[in-house]
Amino acid sequence: MSISGFKKAILNPYAIISLSGALLNISFFIHNIYAQIFALFIIAPAFFAISRLKGIKRYVGGLIFFGSWIIPTCYWYFLIFPWWAALLRLTIFTLMANVFFIPLIIRKRNIMLDFIIIIVSWVAIIAARIELPFTKDWWIPHIAYTQWLNPLIVQIAGFAGIYGIIFIVLLVNAVIAYLLIKKKYIPASVLAIVIIAACLSGNAFFQNTIEKGDKNIALLAVQSVPSKGYYSENATIEDIENLKSLTSGALKDVKREENNIIIAIWPENMVKISEDENISRFVRENNIYLVYNRAVPNDDALPFNTAVLLNSSGEVVLTNYKKHIAPGEKITSSSKFSSILVHDIKVITDICYDLHYPDIRERIDGDDLLLAPVDDDRFGRFFPYLHAADTVFRAVENDINIITASTNGPTFYVNRYGVVERMPLLVYSEDVLVIETKI
Repeated sequence: MSISGFKKAILNPYAIISLSGALLNISFFIHNIYAQIFALFIIAPAFFAISRLKGIKRYVGGLIFFGSWIIPTCYWYFLIFPWWAALLRLTIFTLMANVFFIPLIIRKRNIMLDFIIIIVSWVAIIAARIELPFTKDWWIPHIAYTQWLNPLIVQIAGFAGIYGIIFIVLLVNAVIAYLLIKKKYIPASVLAIVIIAACLSGNAFFQNTIEKGDKNIALLAVQSVPSKGYYSENATIEDIENLKSLTSGALKDVKREENNIIIAIWPENMVKISEDENISRFVRENNIYLVYNRAVPNDDALPFNTAVLLNSSGEVVLTNYKKHIAPGEKITSSSKFSSILVHDIKVITDICYDLHYPDIRERIDGDDLLLAPVDDDRFGRFFPYLHAADTVFRAVENDINIITASTNGPTFYVNRYGVVERMPLLVYSEDVLVIETKI
């Protein structure tokens, strides 16, 4: 191939669009702020290339772009659904491809108007997918997932939700693309430098400067893969003894004299009520609070999935029910929720899949600390990070501190400002995350 032919191939709009979409996966699969800042710029080439396409070619460009990152980030669908059901859900990228085509409906247009229409259409389709009853359970990655470790951008969720984050990420990319199209390379470079500096400075500010509360608390999130069954089987006696052993080991490193309260959180593993006394005795012996996941019989129907909080006397002081049923899960849904004051900290529990849904606001509004057992065992190694991202968004949207304890991940702590104070434990590892902080 000649040099001119190679240059032509590289600058082909479809090649640019494909590369842009493929490289966007970096911000999904690499979990640090630098990779996430990358997402603020890597969509710009796609905007640039799309502006050069006409008619149906724009839709084809959309298929290439959305397919190149939605399909890789949804590989776990094939782990939990029949192949045909997984493919049906993945058709969302054929719908998303329309966002590049929609601006052509308007006759009198310019580049920036094109980009604005693309952004608004993009956000609108994502909102419809999340809010509509028949698609809200289609947990398909969106652009906001590229920013969960970028505290500055995450703050947008506090007043505009994930839709605001998506809008800003796309807007930044569109402005960069517009400047490049107009050959304003210096302004584009300056803007990029300012954005990078702002994100890094914002990260440092939220990590180190934000004031916390005045109540000392120690949180122990235990991650342990059950010996069998996961969501479809109850925890075995061996599982419970292992959780007790891990918790006891972690307690040795906790500074009891410096903490007003110690709360351990166990993962979502459907403990039988016959084990209540065993667990209660363990709590009394160690003088701690404990949240664990309990399967509650429901007459002849499927059991309830509950998150139980025991006080240091081993008494049940709070029981909340899982509302949203995960794919394949055989439980009865319930909307029963309440919270409780623990040493002047308003505490509430919730479970796993509920953290995915924005409607959690109706249950946790006004609370200080959410304790959540989680089980993502069937979804592979990437999915727990999507779950972590949603948890970060829920923390900022509802001004609440959240800690999760999972069978396989994510087990981590995020404060009310959306700052992940400790990265999630390694997926599928057996460990205890110990957080000593102020609330």
